[in-house]
Amino acid sequence: MALLPERDRAELLRHTATRRFGRNEVVFHEGDPGNALHIVETGLFVARSSSTLGNVLTVNVFKPGSVFGELALLSAEPSRSATVVAMRAGRTRQLHRGDLDQLRLGSAGRVIDQFLMSVLIERNRLLTAQLIELLFTPAVKRVRRQLVHLGQLGIVDDGDGWIRISQEELSMMTATTRATVNRVLRDLEKRGIIELGRGRTRIVDGPRLSSAAR
Repeated sequence: MALLPERDRAELLRHTATRRFGRNEVVFHEGDPGNALHIVETGLFVARSSSTLGNVLTVNVFKPGSVFGELALLSAEPSRSATVVAMRAGRTRQLHRGDLDQLRLGSAGRVIDQFLMSVLIERNRLLTAQLIELLFTPAVKRVRRQLVHLGQLGIVDDGDGWIRISQEELSMMTATTRATVNRVLRDLEKRGIIELGRGRTRIVDGPRLSSAAR
């Protein structure tokens, strides 16, 4: 959204509707018909997709300012390629296909198209980086890096330092097993780098965690 000029951003938002989602609430399911995109205002959302073997992987994380759901609106086959879930409670601005088409035909059409292109380019860049990470980075280091990333996203609840994320969720985000995640977290806990609670993790020593993730 920051890539749009203020006037065009205001015009786009004028055509949107506010949607609110609770923690773990599904925005849409993989395979659903796609008739709208979402602009994240608050909260954190994750996109999960199923492999041919039935494994569920987290393929993207959307923080405030991010856009998701645009692929179904730009594809010849308008179906959702992933399930999107609210990782923590949040709010989006939903833009329906008809309104998007109207905007693209108007005076701001060229800017809107450039904006959508930039979203797709960034999405491709992130997915390429993720693929390289999965192919060449050991699972132990992927888990450590994801913890660093989650800390940087600022998803700490209530200002108490705890990141509300289960080991199952962390395993989906790092394409590894829950057993591996548990082993990595227990090791970090023994070293005094993190503190563990039920369904949550607190980073005690950020510099040491960053060092272990490199």
